[in-house]
This record gives sequence, structure tokens and C-alpha cells, in this order.
Amino acid sequence: MIGNGAMAMYAAVLDESVAEMAAVAADPRHFDRLKIYRLADIWDNNTFPFFRAALMPTRWLRDRWAAAGLRWMAGFSAERRAWMISRVGPDLAKVLGRPPRSVPYYRDYRNLVHASTLPLDAAALAADYDLARAVVTAVSVERAGDRLTADVAMTVPRLFPVAEPAVPPTVTVSVGDLREFTFDSTDAGTAGVAVTEERVSFGARSRFAGTEPTVYVSDDRWHLSRAGRAADAVTPRRNRRRRRLPPEFVSAPEAAVVLFDAMLQLRTVRHGRLAGRVPVGGLCRTLAGAGTRILEAADAQRAGDEAAFDRLAAEWVRPHPDVEWWLTRELPEESPLRKLAAGFGGTRIKPVPPFSPDAALHEASARLTAAVYGVERAALTVNYAAPAADGAWVLYSDVTAGVGRFELSTAAFTRCEDPA
Repeated sequence: MIGNGAMAMYAAVLDESVAEMAAVAADPRHFDRLKIYRLADIWDNNTFPFFRAALMPTRWLRDRWAAAGLRWMAGFSAERRAWMISRVGPDLAKVLGRPPRSVPYYRDYRNLVHASTLPLDAAALAADYDLARAVVTAVSVERAGDRLTADVAMTVPRLFPVAEPAVPPTVTVSVGDLREFTFDSTDAGTAGVAVTEERVSFGARSRFAGTEPTVYVSDDRWHLSRAGRAADAVTPRRNRRRRRLPPEFVSAPEAAVVLFDAMLQLRTVRHGRLAGRVPVGGLCRTLAGAGTRILEAADAQRAGDEAAFDRLAAEWVRPHPDVEWWLTRELPEESPLRKLAAGFGGTRIKPVPPFSPDAALHEASARLTAAVYGVERAALTVNYAAPAADGAWVLYSDVTAGVGRFELSTAAFTRCEDPA
């Protein structure tokens, strides 16, 4: 019996992860790349502990190991904890216990303080970094479900002294709800960026206006800044005891390898140039109900069916027209999964049709090779949905290096909307 204890909750988190990825990938016009990445990333360190818990011989042990795994999973962030409870139900909060204190700062192994992504405080940022001499190095605009988001990354000189030469910091301002924008690639080479709580602007034409702005500073000397010294005073010293992963099986079932590799493949949508090449829909259809099915296979194995997990793994890996299995973890030479996976040959990359007026732009990211006061030719990554011959929408990724001047605006992302 699967039951309704911690083990069933553990399985429900897996089922909900797959179901939510399938939902946000169902319509390529509203593809949410970063949500898929965050959901798949949960199972990087949690797949094998899940199988360990599922294969414990008694229900008491299964729930004990499942509760430990759930607490580890939820300890990653307050946002993840809240998402888990929203999907599984309030009883999960009792298993997880008191939520950890949310802190915006952390310490590295040297006990130096660093900041996570923070709400934008334009005045505080300008007190530590010379925005008048900042140079934009990357711009990204992306549709996340029904919203537009933007990231503007810049190299910027420090306004605080450092003891020795250091790598120039990179400051990334993100607009969580982009209302309107204009970007001209020729503006990226000009020095000077204006940042407020509602707008990021630079050059003659480039403007990004919206709400929910955040800032992330990549600076190995941030602890010396005014903001860093203030954070150092309120951030506890690093605890020498490290948070340990729940132990794994040394010889996990091959189904665990398949699930782990599927999550790795789904996670690669983090890289915009791969978003249109990962078969998200096919993988999610294949793995639908994975948590529940794993518990059923574990029950069958305890009842004497030694081949239950082999059948499950083979069913997942059996060739599908829109799924490509990686199986990066080493499998035994005699494993039948090796033969199934080998039957796929190389990675299939669908041809990318030219961008057309009836296409729906999903993401445009410009990576600019910037000098201090100049910019070379850009590399442009574009993700867009276009209708195929059968009328179904398909997501494509295209990367073009050595691009000359190009312009983007809000209209490019609103050209193809769902009919009212």
C-alpha cells in the first residue's frame, strides 16, 4: 500500500514536479524555461535518496527516510519549501517542522559574506559602484508564462578601495515584471547606466521599465563594500557542521539512473540556446506519475517481483518519437537499457525555420563581448514558437554569432498572442 505518510508526500512532490513542467511546456508560446529548470533541479540531489526511502523494508523506515529527504529538499530555500507545501498540502508543513530563518546573505568557506539576489536599492547600489562608468555586457528579455522579464548585466568599477587588483565586478539588474522596453545594441558600448526602482536605461535609446526589480552582484570583494560591511555585522559566522545529503544506495535500481538522467536533460533548458532542443513535453509524458509508479514498483519488489524496477526503467527508455535518452551514468555492460538507448543513435536536432511574422518570440538574449569603453559584435540567442505543418506550435532555438546592429522592443514579444 502506498499510504498517506511522509513517503507518499515524497512521491507527490515528484509527481507534481513532472506535472508542472508538463503544464508550463504545453504551449510553446507561453513556455517558462526557468520554472522548468528550477523544478528539474530539485531532483539533482534528491532522486537517489527518494529511491533509498522507497526501498526501505518497513513503512516506519520508509516514512523516516522520506521525512529526512523532504526536510533536506525544503531546506534549499523558503520559496522551495512554500512550493512543496502548496502542492502536497498543509500536512507536509508538520513533517518539515519550523521553517528556517530566511537570510539575504551567506558566508563562503573563508567566512566572507556574500549577498544573494536582493530587492533593488538603487541608492545603495550607486554608493558602492560607479554606474556612470558601467558598460552593459549582456541583455536578456524572456517570456515567463504570461509575463515578460529582463536581465541587464554590466561590468562596473568599484567606489570602495580593495587591497590588490581584482576581477571587475558584474552587476545584474533583473526586472521581474517588464512592462515596456526598447533595446538598441549600439547602446551597449556606451559608458553609463541609470538605475532606479522602476527603470534601467543606458545609451541613446535603451530603456527597460517595469516592477519587482532585483539586483545580483558578482564581486569577490563585495564584503569590503559599504553594503557588505553592513551585512557582515548581522550575518552569523559560518557553522562548521555542513548540511549533509541523505545517504544514497551504492547500487540503485536502473530506474533511478533513468529518472536522474531525465531530470538532468530537462535541467539543461537553463541554457537558452538549448531550450528548443530539449524534448520537455515528451519526457514529462513519459515520466508522468513517476513518484507513484516507483512506490508501486517498490511494493511489488518487496512482494517478490524482482523485475518490477527493470520493467519500469525499460518502459521509460523504450523509444519514443520525441524523446532522446542520455543515460550519462554508467550502466552495466549487460544492461538491456544500454541496447535501448543505443538505438537512438546521435542527438536529433530539428531544423530551425526562419523567424517569420506569425512566430511568437519567447526569448532574446544578447551576449556582448565588451571592452571598458567599447563593444564588439554580439552573439544573439533567440527562442521562438512557430506553427508546424500540422498546426501545432513548436519551440525553436537559434544562435547567431557575429551579429551586427539589432533592435528589440516590447512589440516583438506581443506580436503573436492567443486570440481573445
